[in-house]
Formats: sequence, structure tokens, C-alpha cells
Amino acid sequence: MLTSEDLNNINSTERSSIKTIEYKFNHPLSSVDKLVNLHKVRKQTFDDIVLVVSKALSEDLSQRYQNAQLFKQDLKAIIDIKPINARKPSYWYFLKKYVARNHAIAMVLIMSILTAFSALVFGVFQWNKTIQKNQEILASNQRLKTYSKFLNTTFKELA
Repeated sequence: MLTSEDLNNINSTERSSIKTIEYKFNHPLSSVDKLVNLHKVRKQTFDDIVLVVSKALSEDLSQRYQNAQLFKQDLKAIIDIKPINARKPSYWYFLKKYVARNHAIAMVLIMSILTAFSALVFGVFQWNKTIQKNQEILASNQRLKTYSKFLNTTFKELA
């Protein structure tokens, strides 16, 4: 059961979602026994639950689930941390669900991307350093040519 202490520990987004549910279904959530601690549930999961329940209890029959199987699929998707059919699909939503299900693969992928980015930055840094060295060598070579020309003309005049 949600206690007043639980309600004080949740953030404003969760509090507004609770108020929305309480208003829409005319039932205070603080009186429901064995209700999951909403402030401990992931925000995306909580939003999915609210969306599925809202769709299932919609006053407009065309907005409701067309059969119990579709409702069951969305509830199973929430449990399995998969995308639900009630939500408009987006790549960002699918990516968040995938990462939530596959932490290890996501971490390996992120580390690989960071390693590749670091290697790219290091490579660009080394490339710029090499270009600077080449420019310094060319400038030094130009000075040596000028000095060599000066010496050749000076010694030719003396001879």
C-alpha cells in the first residue's frame, strides 16, 4: 500500500501521473493494497503501465484494445521490458527498451564506441602533430637552402 511517506519520496512527474490516474479512474491510488512502489519503478515502465491501463479503460470503445490478446501482449511486453503496441513506435523508445533488457551488450557497445572515438581523436591529434613536424622540417630545409646559396655565392666570389 502506498503510504504518505512513499508519496512524499516521489518526484513531480510521478506525482502528476498518479494524480492523472486518480482523476481519470476516480480511484485514489493511495488506498490500493499491494500497489507497487511507484517511485522505485523505472519512469518508462511506469509510463507504459499508465498508457496500457488508460487504453484498456478508455471511454471511447474505438480507443480500447480490440481483444484480450492484444491487452495480454502489452502486459507481457511490460513484464519482459519490451516495446508495447499501445505506444507510438520510435527508434529512441526501442533503443531504451533494448538497453534495459541487455545491459551487458549495451555496455560493450558503448565501450566500443568510446574506444573507437578515442582512437579517432588520438589519430587526428597525431596527424596534426606530424603535419606540424613536416612544416617545421620544410621551413628548416628552406632556411638551409638559402644559407647554402649564400655560402656558394660568397665562396665563388672569393675564388
